[in-house]
Amino acid sequence: MVTAVSREFRLQMDGYGLTTAEIHYRMPDYPNLLQLYVWQEYDLAPDFPELKGFLGYWESELDGALHSVRVAHHRLITPSEWRAVDASLSSIERSALSGSKKPEARRLQRGALKGPIEHT
Repeated sequence: MVTAVSREFRLQMDGYGLTTAEIHYRMPDYPNLLQLYVWQEYDLAPDFPELKGFLGYWESELDGALHSVRVAHHRLITPSEWRAVDASLSSIERSALSGSKKPEARRLQRGALKGPIEHT
């Protein structure tokens, strides 16, 4: 069975992080008033190519003149949090996880067991 991986997960694995930009712009009909637009997308810090592309589009296609942009960026998956584990659960281990009262099965269910599952 092949499971499709989401676009967002693939971007995170490629080093992208969640970027949020608060974009203050002047109202076209009332230039003394500022309006706020919040933009959020996965982007690469510190260059922010996605945000720069969006702001380029804004300046060329939209009427509201940009006043200021405030950016926050956070990588949701970092190298220390992601590692490949070469292991699989047998059908006996899976049935033990679903109904067993053994402490090691409860730890596996909660995800508290650190490290790969070893087979003997």
